Amino acid sequence: MTDAERLPVMFRHFAEQELDGYSARYAQLARFLTDRPALARPLLAAPRSQQRAILLFAAVQYLLRTSAAGHPLAGYLPVLGGARPAGEGLTAAFTDLVATHRAELAELCATRLIQTNEATRAALLRPGLGRAAELVDGCPLTLVELGTSAGLLLLPDRYAYHYATPDGSRTQRTGRDEAPSPLVLGCEVRGRGWPEPATVPIDVAARTGVDVAPVDTADSDAVTWLRSCVWPEHVDRLETRSTTSPTKRRGTWSTCSPRTGQRATWWSCSTRRPGSGRAGAGTAAGRGGSAGRARRGLLTLVAW
Repeated sequence: MTDAERLPVMFRHFAEQELDGYSARYAQLARFLTDRPALARPLLAAPRSQQRAILLFAAVQYLLRTSAAGHPLAGYLPVLGGARPAGEGLTAAFTDLVATHRAELAELCATRLIQTNEATRAALLRPGLGRAAELVDGCPLTLVELGTSAGLLLLPDRYAYHYATPDGSRTQRTGRDEAPSPLVLGCEVRGRGWPEPATVPIDVAARTGVDVAPVDTADSDAVTWLRSCVWPEHVDRLETRSTTSPTKRRGTWSTCSPRTGQRATWWSCSTRRPGSGRAGAGTAAGRGGSAGRARRGLLTLVAW
């Protein structure tokens, strides 16, 4: 099966398995492109591993924020201030934008990667970090994230968290007291358990993010692309992403070439003054971010 023949199959999969229930507009567009794959041909400029529906949709959003600002399609996307309901007008506007910006879309698909840096995931990590702090008697933690994008998950101590059962019968807020509302990350708690370790204070001594295409939040174009990767109905995620930003000015960027031959870049930043806290080497955790006991000093947590 050629890449062009794969397009309808891929868009149908994304509509049914990824988008339904999460983005009505993208689900509608994915089904529309299933029947009209020629419209999606700019996506073929991307490497095969990156030929995904959300890359094309992010490229479209990027144009609506830049060279195609003011196009009628923006009126259907809430993240761009649009209030029009999905329907035939959405697909007509999408068709017009693709027809008039085909070359630009192909260039974006060929040169960009999807960056789905979701700060809300920190609400799932925070109980684990609290438990790790308990295991090492409050020793400082060193965070290492592989696939860090803009590094939003390296800031678990900068957020507040609101945990609640589906019926609201039990709620709890913890974390940073003075966090503004976009930085209060909500999490629905299902089942009998409760994330008690999320209330355990954590002391983050250093943060390191590794990515093949990291997002420098000082680069306005990179930030525009990051915002373009937010799905159209997820306005709250856009607000959170606009408010969060790692303090990269205090860190350093380095580059290496892993065995795959693909260049990876990492950002590291110490958040502790020299000589403060407890010194010592940490223990790197295994795949998935599970924590090991540090013999002394810093506990290093690795997640990807």
